[in-house]
Amino acid sequence: MAAINDISIYRFEKGERFFYDTNVWAAINGLAAFTPDGAPYSAAHKRILTVGASIYTDQTVLQEFANLQEREAVAVVRKTRLGQTNKLSPKEVKAFRISNPMEWDEVTEIVTDALRQIIRQSKLLSSSAKLLGGALTFYRNGQSGFNDAVIAQLCLTHSCTLLTHDAEFAAFDVKIITAHPPLLILI
Repeated sequence: MAAINDISIYRFEKGERFFYDTNVWAAINGLAAFTPDGAPYSAAHKRILTVGASIYTDQTVLQEFANLQEREAVAVVRKTRLGQTNKLSPKEVKAFRISNPMEWDEVTEIVTDALRQIIRQSKLLSSSAKLLGGALTFYRNGQSGFNDAVIAQLCLTHSCTLLTHDAEFAAFDVKIITAHPPLLILI
């Protein structure tokens, strides 16, 4: 069972190691895909930077974030440049890329800038075959989605505290910092 901590009262310290889930990066970057108030995560991020603690990420989180940011950037570019407001399916986003190369360039600039910011502020962890094997076991047992299992295994392997807004992580034996009410009631 996870050790859950309330983000609003947690005291961040210099030697700590934090791993941000995709939804935390979405909150910090103000993505509309993150519908709750992202202020607690933005404030925590500032406190972590201020104390000089370490922030980690991995390819899984970067890919998930890029996909979220891409969908949002397409919506913004379509609205501002083309006056279109209807939502697109992933297949339609691919068609948009092909049929609107000038606008797609703007989308990739937005996504790339956001990813560069994350990469600048964090250290990249990589997954080993052993780590992925553990994640597969969690996934196979139905305890979580595969990406969440990889993130939890990374936190366990590298002694990182997880900042997340995802209640699914309660199933893992990781230390969690959150503002998510369904997790906070487990304290």
